[in-house]
Amino acid sequence: MASRVNALDLGPTERLSAIALIKRLFPRVIRKAIGDDISDELNRVSWPSTAFMAAVPWLKELEGEALELARQYQQQALSAGYQRSETQVARSAPVPWAVVDGPAWFATAVRNDEPGRHQAEGEASDEQRQQRKGQICKLLKTLEQLYAKAGQQVGDESRQPVPYYSLLLMDGDSMGRLLAELGSPERLSHCLGRFASQVDDIVDRHDGRTVYAGGDDVLALLPAFAAFQCATELRSAYSSVFRDEGMASDVATISAAIVCSHYRYPLRQVLATAHHLLDDIAKDRTGRDAVAVGIVLGSGLNAVWSVPWDVYLGTAQTSDNSLCASLEELLDKFEASESEETSEPPFNTSFLYLLRRRFALLLGGGHIKTGEFLRLDPSSLDSVPMAGTGDLLADLAHAEYRRRMGKSIRSEVTVDSTRPIIDKLMSLSRRWRRQVAKSGHEKEWELVCDLHTFSFDGWRVARFLKQVKDGKVPDHD
Repeated sequence: MASRVNALDLGPTERLSAIALIKRLFPRVIRKAIGDDISDELNRVSWPSTAFMAAVPWLKELEGEALELARQYQQQALSAGYQRSETQVARSAPVPWAVVDGPAWFATAVRNDEPGRHQAEGEASDEQRQQRKGQICKLLKTLEQLYAKAGQQVGDESRQPVPYYSLLLMDGDSMGRLLAELGSPERLSHCLGRFASQVDDIVDRHDGRTVYAGGDDVLALLPAFAAFQCATELRSAYSSVFRDEGMASDVATISAAIVCSHYRYPLRQVLATAHHLLDDIAKDRTGRDAVAVGIVLGSGLNAVWSVPWDVYLGTAQTSDNSLCASLEELLDKFEASESEETSEPPFNTSFLYLLRRRFALLLGGGHIKTGEFLRLDPSSLDSVPMAGTGDLLADLAHAEYRRRMGKSIRSEVTVDSTRPIIDKLMSLSRRWRRQVAKSGHEKEWELVCDLHTFSFDGWRVARFLKQVKDGKVPDHD
């Protein structure tokens, strides 16, 4: 049986029960069984592999000689045993020619030779193993040439696909209150239907694939960086359909979880992480109308950052006038460069880790769990001379930032011009919460930033996304 179907439908050593086999092969045989008069959705036999989703931005960049070499490499990979598994997926992506298994675009995956391991599950002679080794060496050589051609397009020695994709999960907030405000289930259903009808088009525009969009729920797979722009657009669409019915923007809200994961990390665990971030972090801890971001590396969840949407977008009006900036606005400051003697030094690795060590000493803590915060006890600062801001952590960061400018530059740049830069950086490390406003407040909700908290995770997320944006995230074996 396995020899008569696609290897992705039934592996060489897989054993399925009769019911499981029917479920597995149903989409393949349904047309032959009952004819063509069925839903077009059955055309979507293949979902994108997470590896393909990760590679899409890189594949879109290829042109000229690099594109021609990519097509040649694809034929080599198909001849070497890789499947044409992305055929249906590629039709809806701007790379219809790219149909080979997603992992074939990553040197680490080719080096591990998954197709060869499947073939070797049967008996293989020494000669066959040597032939296979030579085949893989040729693939890797062509792939390295392709990376070099891709690099030439952007002025780099080499440019590889980023091995990360994003899973986006969204859910409307406080449905009970929305129903009460609208006055009837029919009006609520109408709004949710209008929103759901827009989801597929929005996700497609960002090169993603909608897994489901039902009512106020959305689940989609997207390229790593595109998920953030997609989530913002979906949030805007959600608010718009309710605004047309006279609902205030702070009543009809939707929360989101975005998990950036290596394509080889188990999808089941990525999905479980997304549900945790959405329910426990974005909604419960951050107060709804929020976005929670998780970074999953090979070792698991590496960073968690969650803020109300207005903080993420840089439009926050806080109760204490805390400064913030949109995440995208801050990303370009997170350069890897160690060149610091400029009027605006980058937030590079050495600067961030120095602040982390100093803050940990000041806050009396060392290692903290992912997503948790260290907290400064204000009463312990009664005897500490403050620089007039009342924010010791930001004062320390500001002093270190100015020190890195170099003496000659520092004398020309005023403190007032550099302090806002640090306040925006610090907004990524604080704990934010959306909560019911105090009496007398003109709005029902207010955003509160706890200036006495610190977490390194917001900086981790920003630094990682900058690497993704620049296409400079290394892969690993």
